[in-house]
Amino acid sequence: MPRFVPFVCVLLVATSVRAQGSETSPTVDVVVENLQAAPDQPIQVEDLQRAPHQPHPALDPSRGRMVGTFGFFGMGFTPGRRAWRTGGAEIDAIDGAAVPDAMLERHARYGGVTWGSGFRPLPWLRLPEFRLAIGGGDHDTRYTPIGDQGLEGAITRTFLLRLELVAGVEYDLGPITPFARIYGGVGMHSGNLKVRDAALGALGRERVIAFAGDVGLEVGVNVFFADENDERIGLMIGYRRGLVGAEGHGAFVGLAILGKRNQ
Repeated sequence: MPRFVPFVCVLLVATSVRAQGSETSPTVDVVVENLQAAPDQPIQVEDLQRAPHQPHPALDPSRGRMVGTFGFFGMGFTPGRRAWRTGGAEIDAIDGAAVPDAMLERHARYGGVTWGSGFRPLPWLRLPEFRLAIGGGDHDTRYTPIGDQGLEGAITRTFLLRLELVAGVEYDLGPITPFARIYGGVGMHSGNLKVRDAALGALGRERVIAFAGDVGLEVGVNVFFADENDERIGLMIGYRRGLVGAEGHGAFVGLAILGKRNQ
C-alpha cells in the first residue's frame, strides 16, 4: 500500500479586478506550500478551478415567474363608511346632495369578477400584482328624505369598479401553495337612486357615487392540477378581510396561473 506524506496547504488568495470596458475580470493567485517536503521538491496542482457562485434557491432571481389570477369574489361591506353623493342629477334639487346615513343599509354585500397579472421574483415573494375588479350588489333601502326640497330617495343597486395592488408571500409544497397577501384598492362605487315626491309620486332615477378605497388581507391556497412545459394552472381558494375602509369579510375562488421560470 503506498504511503502518503501528510502535508498542510496554505492558500494565500489575492484577488485583483481588472476593468475591461463595462466588465470586470477577477484573477486568483494560489500558493501551495508543502511543509514536510524538501524545499526544492516540486508539487503539482492539477485542475484547480474556482467554483462559480451559486445563490441560495430562495434568493435566485432566475427562478422568477409571471403570475396571473382570474376569479370570482363576494364581500360584505358597510355602506355608511363611504361618502355617497348624487352626481350629474337631472333633478336640480338633489344634484350634488349628500346621501343621508339613514338611507344606507347597515350591512350590504356585493360580488363580481377579478382578473390581473403580476410577477413572482422569488419563489416565496409575490410582488407586484395588479388586478381589476368589477362587480355589484342589490340594495333594498327605504325611501328617505334627501336634499331640502321635500324629495325622497332609495338606493336599489350598486356597481363597483376598482384597481387593486397585491403583494405577499407564498410557499410551494408540491401541488399546494399556501399564501398570505396584502391588497390595496382604489375605485368607485356607483348606485341607482330612485327619487319620488310625496305629492307627485315617482320622479325617475338618478345616480349616486362614492370613492372606494380599501386595504385588506387575503389568505388561502393554490392547488395546482396541471403542469406543462414549466407552466402551472390550478384552483385558487381564499378568504379576504378588510382592514381599512368599508369592506368586511369575504371569499374568492378562481384560477391561479404560474408562468415559466425566467431563462
